[in-house]
Amino acid sequence: MYLPYPRHTDFHYNTLGGSSYGLYMLSSTTATLAAKNIDLRNNIFKGGSYAYYQSGAVDSLTLNHNLYQSGGTNMCYFGTANFTSLSAWQTAFPLLNVNSVQAAVVFASSTDLHVVNGGPNNLGTPLAAFTADIDGDIRSTTTPDIGADEYTPINNDMTLESIDGISGCGDSTSFSNVIVKNKGNLAVTTYSVAVEVTGPSGVQLQTVNLTSQNLANFATDTVVVGPFNTYAGGSFSVRGWVVLAGDQVTSNDTLAYASARSVTPFAPAALTLDPTCFNSTTGLLVAQDIPGVRYAWYTSPTDTTKLSTNDTLSVPVSGTTYYLGYTSSLDTLIAGTGATATTGTNVTPFKTFWMDGRSQYIIYPDELQTLLGSNAPSLISAVAFNVGTAAAQGMGNFTVKAGNVATIPTTGFITSTAFTTVYTNTLYNAVPGWNLYNFTTPVLWDGVSNLVIEVCYDNSSYTVNSSVFFETLTRTGTIDGYTDNTTAGGCTPGTVASATYGFGRPNMKIVAEAQACSNVRTPVVMNIDSTSADAVASFLEVNAATGTFEFYAGGSTGQTFSWTFGDGGSATGDTVTHSYASAGVFTAALTVTDSTCNTTDVFGFVVTSHIGLGENILNQQMMVFPNPNSGTFQVRISGASEFEGQLEVMNLMGQVVASIPVDKRSNVHEVAMDLTNYPKAVYMLRLSGTEGQTVLRVIVR
Repeated sequence: MYLPYPRHTDFHYNTLGGSSYGLYMLSSTTATLAAKNIDLRNNIFKGGSYAYYQSGAVDSLTLNHNLYQSGGTNMCYFGTANFTSLSAWQTAFPLLNVNSVQAAVVFASSTDLHVVNGGPNNLGTPLAAFTADIDGDIRSTTTPDIGADEYTPINNDMTLESIDGISGCGDSTSFSNVIVKNKGNLAVTTYSVAVEVTGPSGVQLQTVNLTSQNLANFATDTVVVGPFNTYAGGSFSVRGWVVLAGDQVTSNDTLAYASARSVTPFAPAALTLDPTCFNSTTGLLVAQDIPGVRYAWYTSPTDTTKLSTNDTLSVPVSGTTYYLGYTSSLDTLIAGTGATATTGTNVTPFKTFWMDGRSQYIIYPDELQTLLGSNAPSLISAVAFNVGTAAAQGMGNFTVKAGNVATIPTTGFITSTAFTTVYTNTLYNAVPGWNLYNFTTPVLWDGVSNLVIEVCYDNSSYTVNSSVFFETLTRTGTIDGYTDNTTAGGCTPGTVASATYGFGRPNMKIVAEAQACSNVRTPVVMNIDSTSADAVASFLEVNAATGTFEFYAGGSTGQTFSWTFGDGGSATGDTVTHSYASAGVFTAALTVTDSTCNTTDVFGFVVTSHIGLGENILNQQMMVFPNPNSGTFQVRISGASEFEGQLEVMNLMGQVVASIPVDKRSNVHEVAMDLTNYPKAVYMLRLSGTEGQTVLRVIVR
């Protein structure tokens, strides 16, 4: 809060948080502008650089029962001097802040200043004019809380802050990093963290039980949970939870990763395609389609010559084995295509309007996955910024750093030990256009973390900034700051004390080499369909008197059946009937077409017609029951006269498979048949005697 030249003001029970100052109050030696009669009690003052900043003296100032927290080197500025701590301030001014405290205070969020830790609890002094807090809650009459909110601290509360998705290359021992936080006022000693991973093979659950811990209030812990088997690849969703005995807030215990993520199989895999017809000239072998994954085809497991680097390989139709492997490739990726150039000091890495600058640029994992086409780990070997207008002044000790960062903080610079110094120049001058920095040591992006690029420098003078073209994200793209320091540079932690978070981010080129998940080569053989048309024909004379025959295509391979009977007649179907007009010998043919591989086969045969012989002058009737049957059935022969003859069973090829003599001495005669040892098929029963024959079809299933 900015409070210029206040007079006769009581300032009680307020919560103030600012990026630079908790309270900034001005006074003056000019009588009409001098601050006077100011009462500041029961307030929280929290600032990024100063908790409390008072320029000039105040006539009649009351300061007591306040809480101070500063993120900078100095706790406050009072009158004409800086004080690094409350105790130093109290020593210099013993009548002020007798019951005030310097303590950490944690707000619910950057926009919600309700306190969630124990800092100001019960440390205020009762003020009769204030009986309720900002929410209408009743104030304690003996030990009220400092600040705008009267609250009861939560002693036991563990929350799951973040969880890593499972991605990258398949592995039989994949892990998920989970960050948990103790939001309670009491230190936590025992808790457990569980992660559930759901993938193509089902659900995998792993739990880590932690004991003998000492996780302080608002401290975090990174717990590695696993292993999970992702060797075969696929899409995996991840959900985790933390369990604390007596947890008073359970709504923040569970967290799922934003979306399912893809894992590249450890061994490359080819698609199972529909079979290729044996009579084709060439066919395709196709690798599994994984965006960004690059393949190579070889003739052997050890061959170094690549047949192709495409996802597909066209090869002659044969039983030859080919080998599929992963391969790496170098790409220049462009992150950001903004057409606007910076006009101020923020966003640009070349902040030469100030002596010292520090900029951190965040490239999110989903962006890199899209640019690379995969979440496979990749080596980052260079970065470039597109300069609009270049300043004449160079930058001393110009340094570029890069590294993986799991979680982006909400305040301050990212302080990560994972950063690697990848480029240095004792004096670097920006030039218009793309300024490329080749890394002396490439950085391996792990496939799941944020990639952060840091740029810093150290000058002893200042002129103007170099502008860069930038884009505007919907989330933090840049964390940066600047200062004038003649004794330390922007690359020294703490020199640039204040960090600004912004959605702007320079357009960047990133040189990345996608890494192969393994050196495994998978053998791939074409799936060949050898199906070919095969014509098999049989026939049976069913009525000699009329020259009628049944023709059967049973046993053939194909879908269409065309018959010619040698007398000019024709028919289609797997079973057809044809009657010859005269006796004679005829050359018939069956043409079978199979559409699978578009093949045709023709089978020719001779048919002899015996017109003139009666079919059933036997004066006998034949019945079969049951029909169809499973192989055992009864044949009933009935007629007015005695009969002697032969009962034959024929297959559709016209072959006799069984024969039984019949000696009938009554009107009805039954014969038991057993074909259970014969194939299931359609058979013909032929009853013949000296007078002629009769035929009946029987189906064995």
